[in-house]
Amino acid sequence: MENQSYFEKLPRELVWEIFEYTPSSVFELRQTSSVLRSLVDEFAMQRSTIVLVQEVRFFQETDHITIALFIPKHTSSLFELRLKLRRPACRVNVRVTRVNHLGSDPTIYDVKLRDHSEITRVLAHLKVCMGKRIVEVRLSECTDNNTLNTIDELFNGIQFRQLAVSCQTLSD
Repeated sequence: MENQSYFEKLPRELVWEIFEYTPSSVFELRQTSSVLRSLVDEFAMQRSTIVLVQEVRFFQETDHITIALFIPKHTSSLFELRLKLRRPACRVNVRVTRVNHLGSDPTIYDVKLRDHSEITRVLAHLKVCMGKRIVEVRLSECTDNNTLNTIDELFNGIQFRQLAVSCQTLSD
């Protein structure tokens, strides 16, 4: 403990405030010391109020649902760390794929769900990784009541500024 840097000696809440200003550096900070690794991991597990997710899009197709998450470049590292740290606890085996290069803005992550039984678990996992605020939510062709109810549960307790819904069939 005597070999700690001045930064490591700061109160946890103050260090977390610094992390909120530099979410892009969480992986580098984790590598500096075991103390900072612990602090970064603890910070990543909290549902902070910073906007991690710019946009969430749901596309319902005949055989699957695609969830696309648009993450600003400066928060994509923190989002990936949350996915990594929370995966074992949520027992999610679905692959979250980065569609474009990590350096592009925004970074886009896709989740394809073919089995409706895994939707609830995957969305619960994503909910704790996304944070409390999202800028925009888009639903495309989401007409299945079970899917809509599950999506509604996902956004319970999450603030978003815009909602866009598109569907080709308004009634049967």
